[in-house]
Amino acid sequence: MGKRKSNAEEESPEKKRKKNTQKYLKSYTELWPCLLPSRKGVFFVHCSVCVSDFSCMHAGKNDCKRHIESKQHKDYELLKSNQKAITTYIAPVCSTSQQLQVTNAEILMCEFICQSNLPLSTADTMTKLIKKMCPDSKIAAEIKCGRNKTTAFLHDLARLTQKNLADRMRSGPFTISTDGSNDDTSKQFPLVVRTIDPESKAVNSELLSTPICNESATGENIFMLMDAEFQSRDIPWSNCIAFGSDNASVMTGNKKGVIAFIERKQPSIYLSGCPLHLVHIAAKKAAGCLPPVDDVLVDIYYYFNKSDKRKSEFKDVQELCDLDQLKMIKHVCTRWLSIGRCVERLLDNWDALKVYFKSQKDLQDSKKKPLPTKSSIKDSSNSKKSMDNRNVSVDGGKLKHDNKKETASSKVMFEKVYMEPSYAEKKVESILTFVRSPTNKLYVLFLSYSIKVYEEILTCLQAEDPKIHILRRSLLKLLRSLLVRFVKPSAIANQPLDKVEYHLRYNIKPDSELVIGESATEFIKRKSENHLKDIRIQEFYKNVVCYFTEACDYIKKKTAIK
Repeated sequence: MGKRKSNAEEESPEKKRKKNTQKYLKSYTELWPCLLPSRKGVFFVHCSVCVSDFSCMHAGKNDCKRHIESKQHKDYELLKSNQKAITTYIAPVCSTSQQLQVTNAEILMCEFICQSNLPLSTADTMTKLIKKMCPDSKIAAEIKCGRNKTTAFLHDLARLTQKNLADRMRSGPFTISTDGSNDDTSKQFPLVVRTIDPESKAVNSELLSTPICNESATGENIFMLMDAEFQSRDIPWSNCIAFGSDNASVMTGNKKGVIAFIERKQPSIYLSGCPLHLVHIAAKKAAGCLPPVDDVLVDIYYYFNKSDKRKSEFKDVQELCDLDQLKMIKHVCTRWLSIGRCVERLLDNWDALKVYFKSQKDLQDSKKKPLPTKSSIKDSSNSKKSMDNRNVSVDGGKLKHDNKKETASSKVMFEKVYMEPSYAEKKVESILTFVRSPTNKLYVLFLSYSIKVYEEILTCLQAEDPKIHILRRSLLKLLRSLLVRFVKPSAIANQPLDKVEYHLRYNIKPDSELVIGESATEFIKRKSENHLKDIRIQEFYKNVVCYFTEACDYIKKKTAIK
């Protein structure tokens, strides 16, 4: 039997011998320049001649020396010394001034296609066109820039532009704004940045990128898109001084809006909602106090839209009324104040529309025919049988019918049951009802006048130049223009505009002093001629005060007038 080990020997573990491992050192590269650090780890060395990695863990410098002196390394080194660079077989590009001018012309053509928003396939025909237009030009003869080359040029130019923009965003302040597209599946969010051009000292708006959100367009997901673009370009949020967007809750919400997530990165950021959008909403909110006009405008447009016959008939009526033969304008509800032009066109053709739709209604009434009911059909069949029995005579033992009497007796008395009116018939009736009403015309006259109050600020703020320095002044001017139309001067004098008590009844002007426009005032003066009732006029003045009050409330609450 083998000898048992003592307890002391069992308790003390055997000491393992420590291995000596060598790591890559910079001195290897100094001795042999072809040896570089390896991606495999610190215990490996990469040989650029052999394009391979070997271990230096065992002997370190001797491992490197053994590899350098190996037959394989020497063969690769000899092969590489006899190789010529591929650039020696390629002719130099843009080596002459003419070639530089040709390239410059091609780039200018690509920029023109991009700025004009033309399809890239335009480059195929434009190149041929330039050569025909300038047959004596050597530069035009050398232009060879089709759609593929144009695409490559534009991609390179876009990368250069984005790199330049990112450099400015990293080094100085900037503002950013975005809005989502109307796509159902994936929404695009173009990131538009405004920075100061260091050369021209001008404030320019440039497109940074257009990321796509394939998930639900929540405030967090939109912010993650923006943050990913910033991180990929090493742009700090601390340089972002303002965020611009529309006034939807997904953008401006205090808890889950995009601005709430941006404030966690940049607490001092300024939220710049779209003031034009707010002015449009204020006008739309105010118009809710008046009878709806936009629905009638849409109905009139689509009634004439795809019918040449109706358009021709309406032109005849316009000529009869001595009016210009202009078509009705389509109202698009994206921006409510675009209704102004539509309302003016409606007023210009008011009498012509009344005549036309009256004739259409009369034509429809003349074509209506009653339908038989079950009871009328049953009565008619019984009456026919009884009449047949009465009109039978015997002639030579044969039954004979009296055809004349049968024809007279077969006339059936129908009950007056009519078919349900079609969609077009319903529209004709609703439009005719609207244009027949003198009260509706009074409201349209006032609406046409009141919309012009907003035109000055809309024109001013849509300019290309920065208008942030006059934004508050313009909003206060709009508020004053609304207040002076229904509030007494004594309530406005020596009082800040946002402190005017226009809700108090004693501060409101009398009905006769309300500013409603010259056309509406003249229409009321001729109330007997226009068949206007006094009760309707009183209701109109009440709605006018409500209109101005709603507009002022929204402007004070939502815009930056404080």
